[in-house]
Amino acid sequence: MKNQSSITIGLIGPYIWIPGLQYNGSFVTSGYESINITRMSDLDQWDYSSWWFWNQKGAELAIQDINRDPTILPNTTIKIKRFNDFCPYGLTSNTALCGGQAMTTALEIYEQHPDVVAVFGDFFGGTAARTAEVFSHLKIPFCASSTVSAALLNKQIYPYFFETLTMTGFGNAIYQLLKTWNVKRVAIVSNQLNPCTDIVAALVYHGIQILQIIRLVSYKDAEYIANSLERVDARYIITCGSSRVMSDLYLTLGKMQRLVGPRYVWFTQNGFTTNGCLTGNCTADFGPEYYRLLKGVVQPYGINLNTPAMNTLQNKLVENIQKFQEPWGMKFDLDPSPTNSI
Repeated sequence: MKNQSSITIGLIGPYIWIPGLQYNGSFVTSGYESINITRMSDLDQWDYSSWWFWNQKGAELAIQDINRDPTILPNTTIKIKRFNDFCPYGLTSNTALCGGQAMTTALEIYEQHPDVVAVFGDFFGGTAARTAEVFSHLKIPFCASSTVSAALLNKQIYPYFFETLTMTGFGNAIYQLLKTWNVKRVAIVSNQLNPCTDIVAALVYHGIQILQIIRLVSYKDAEYIANSLERVDARYIITCGSSRVMSDLYLTLGKMQRLVGPRYVWFTQNGFTTNGCLTGNCTADFGPEYYRLLKGVVQPYGINLNTPAMNTLQNKLVENIQKFQEPWGMKFDLDPSPTNSI
């Protein structure tokens, strides 16, 4: 144990989704050690609470590894505090509307927990955008665990914020699939003004024809989008932007029986989810057709190839998770190879 000094990392995110936790304000005070690991690992009951539990568990295991390694911070032990920054189930389906809760949590950490020197976590860009601005103003480093947002990379607004998921590489990952399938033509749909810059650059570089780019869309534009893309015979469609907006659009087109089916392939960066997915019931919004409609969706992870050092760290993380789950008779089956992101 490295007892000469200590620092504290704050893990922030939607802990309110995990049942049984007790709080003082947003600070998790008890209940964490009693979480039902079997429930969190059961794919038949998998929901966003499971995603978040294992998301933050990865950070916990990494910190344990650092504390055991005498070559990293040799005289310092890292401690953990956990904070909820999200709304309860049912209060809102719009992650941005929980921004007030997220900003309150950020200020609470600064004012009441001065031992916290940096924070890690958050789950959605809607809350991360608020906490990132507050933490940057307070000069507290904030590393997001799962957001993928070009807007948050603006260092003028968020100088102390960075993301673990890369914003580059998606274009090359998509191109490798298109090349394998001998596809030469695609269309792009986004709710952003300047969408998919990395993807567009990669596709243009490799000679892929972009038939059309449709910007600033919502599900209300479904008929216009269907008419536009059918006119140019677009069969491979790339989306980027808000997962919720793109989900609504795709599933609306599916219910219209347009641009969805065996003739079409859709690419998404963040997956297609619905309000119901928050509680583990993705069919709540769109009925039993939800999973059938998703058969034409591909979600590449555009992660750059790992370095040998990163492969070593990933293997150690998998070993730690294996040991953690052994008492429950479970095995975490993961291949951390450098090519499994394509």
